[in-house]
Amino acid sequence: MAKKTTFPKLNIQRNYITLKLPVGNFTTSYGGAKASGQLVEMKGAFEALDKYVQTQSKKSTIGEAMNDLLNPTLLNKLVPGWNNPIIADNFTQGDSVKFISPAFAKRYPSTYEVVKTAKKNVYLKMINKKGVVEHVGVPNTTITKA
Repeated sequence: MAKKTTFPKLNIQRNYITLKLPVGNFTTSYGGAKASGQLVEMKGAFEALDKYVQTQSKKSTIGEAMNDLLNPTLLNKLVPGWNNPIIADNFTQGDSVKFISPAFAKRYPSTYEVVKTAKKNVYLKMINKKGVVEHVGVPNTTITKA
């Protein structure tokens, strides 16, 4: 089994550059920037990375600014916890779960039943505003067993 590295990597394509981190990806291009994975929920992470790249690209190039982000010391200043991804619980059908992610916990404070799991998503039985039962998929890192 290959050992995963916790150091950041760059994926350079024709129109965009992606910084791959254990917590998610930060991608920038001429059209703008975006984040994915757990990086999205890390407060201020996207803004810090985007601001750094935009500021540095005025002095040099976007490629050089993204290359600077390979330095773990700089990443620790911009995004504390970039190398500590959340390890999700194992869920099975019938488990009772609640949201831990601040994005969902305030809006959905009750517990929900797990209907099925699929890779990184867990499908929950939820009742919508009309009283109809729906199966809603959420990332497994946003919930915990109740």
